Amino acid sequence: MAEKGIGLFLGGTEITAIQNNNFVFVNPFSEAVVSPYIVRNDPYSASLVTAQPFNLFSGEFGMTNYYDSVDGYVRGDNTNYSLVPSGSTSYYFASASVVSSGSFDFATAGDYTTSVSQENSSNLGIISTADYEIGAQNFVVEFWFNPRQNHANPPFHMWCFGTDTSGDRLTIQYSLDNTFRFYINGNNTWITTPSFTDTLNQWYHVAFVKSGTAVYVYLNGNRIGVGSRAATVNTPPSGMWELAGVNSGNNNDGLRKNVQDYRVYIGTDKGYTGTTITVPNSIIEKT
Repeated sequence: MAEKGIGLFLGGTEITAIQNNNFVFVNPFSEAVVSPYIVRNDPYSASLVTAQPFNLFSGEFGMTNYYDSVDGYVRGDNTNYSLVPSGSTSYYFASASVVSSGSFDFATAGDYTTSVSQENSSNLGIISTADYEIGAQNFVVEFWFNPRQNHANPPFHMWCFGTDTSGDRLTIQYSLDNTFRFYINGNNTWITTPSFTDTLNQWYHVAFVKSGTAVYVYLNGNRIGVGSRAATVNTPPSGMWELAGVNSGNNNDGLRKNVQDYRVYIGTDKGYTGTTITVPNSIIEKT
């Protein structure tokens, strides 16, 4: 709370009085400090499970770590899902690189100063299927990524969402052959999109969508992949979904990347079914 009041003047000269290291006012009162940040309105917030800006807004939105989710503040219930990255801390850390792609400049839009750098056998948090089972529901996984490492042998894949065993129940990845892929319930027929060759140190927005039995992949707002998969996603034996990586000893091949504004929605396709979508701006904006 900030203390305010009416200043004292003798003629046109201000009188400054201090007692106990505080200014003396006439009719003093306290006024709450107005936050310089707000979360953007999200019409699909009721289905929002996680929303990680990967920038610490200290004292705002219940955040104490740069990797905290602010989903509760987007929904309006102020109860955030607790997420802690897994794996060696050398494989994930705050990085001084933020989304800057065309009209999307998160440093200007929301005072972002960091994203997260992540690679190899690590993930950016775990969603318990006891809390959020996908089943037959629609879902959207979307985020910004900045590739920092060329595909080689290894790393084979840029992990996006799924389980800790490739192809088991649900895996979404950007793979060695420059395609984005869905892999659901052990189905060996990959959805492959037209070949996309990334450019290092460039930001891209990607969205993975399941709507009924249809699945879609969007890159920078353009649909680059469409296919069909099982209506129901089976529960992984581990009982969890891993975010943007895999924390498994035999999958130490995750492509190094920076990630910003990672969001998961369960129970909606956000209307992401056409040939193009509107890429969302930063989760946090400056007032």
